[in-house]
Amino acid sequence: MVIKLKISRRLNFIINEIENNSIADIGTDHAYVPIAAFLRGKIQKAIATDIRQGPLDIAQKNILNLGLQNFIQTRLSDGLKNILPGEVKTGIIAGMGGLIICDIISHENLSGIDQLILQPQNNFYYVRKKLHCVGFKIVNEIFLYQQKFYNIINARRGYDIFYDEKDYAVGKILLEQKNPLLKKFLALQIKKLSRIKKFNCDAQKFYDLYLEALQCFAHK
Repeated sequence: MVIKLKISRRLNFIINEIENNSIADIGTDHAYVPIAAFLRGKIQKAIATDIRQGPLDIAQKNILNLGLQNFIQTRLSDGLKNILPGEVKTGIIAGMGGLIICDIISHENLSGIDQLILQPQNNFYYVRKKLHCVGFKIVNEIFLYQQKFYNIINARRGYDIFYDEKDYAVGKILLEQKNPLLKKFLALQIKKLSRIKKFNCDAQKFYDLYLEALQCFAHK
């Protein structure tokens, strides 16, 4: 039996950002990312991990159905902890909360990895800061809408140019591009936060940062 892959726009964008021929897909779910990346010739090797056995069983079934077991292996792992130094060059973490991603990409878990492709569900501000703390430079960001807003961050080893608080909150690259979807997102967030900012310090902080970022769209 051959499975039919239904690759969303979000996953396609993630696959397009892969720059190395070996990846670890953390929280792989159905293993669609490593399977599609291999079939397109983007990679030669992948490790698909999950913290739960159930999703790994589904991933393994999909891999076996396509005869890719010699190229993609599954592994039970809490984040990157069971990835050995030098096994892969690119780590992909998509669809998790931003603070969970921050916990995963600590210094001790990144040995041998020189690219991170991250798609946090929230807390983008903290993810960008964490990347800089662990010695990664943000080289690209993609902002898209697919029933909800998604932010994909491509980072490589290196030191980044100066970021201020606004850049961490909304993405320096996206802001420089004056991404129209970002403008819409900021307007919605400002409206939402305006109702709660006087009761919550973090809401006030991000309200101010988003408002500052939105004003940048008025400048040519």
